[in-house]
Amino acid sequence: MNTLLAQQNLARTYSGLDRFDDAEAIWIEVLPKIASQLPDPHPLAGLFIKSYGIELAEHNRDEDALVQLHESYRHLDATSGNEHPQAQQVVRWFVAIDDRRGDSDDAEKWPARLSK
Repeated sequence: MNTLLAQQNLARTYSGLDRFDDAEAIWIEVLPKIASQLPDPHPLAGLFIKSYGIELAEHNRDEDALVQLHESYRHLDATSGNEHPQAQQVVRWFVAIDDRRGDSDDAEKWPARLSK
């Protein structure tokens, strides 16, 4: 697991250096390994997947981001609940992507899940 954490940190570092292609190659390699090593659902899997989903959203790859963010939310909500700060961060990204796209079927669903 330490190797996977190190790879995640490297992917995030590459993203911070505007080397998203390098980062994405790592994410694509790491995420299946995480899924195979952790029980389903698992909060750590939710965090890893969330990081990749956010990276995709920040690069305006909304469809790909939503796939990852939905999977992340599934893990986080099941293990920590909707009110947990990590789950709420995912919900905020759903709202932001819905606002950016302006035509999502989920546009009404996610704002209602934001903590007040």
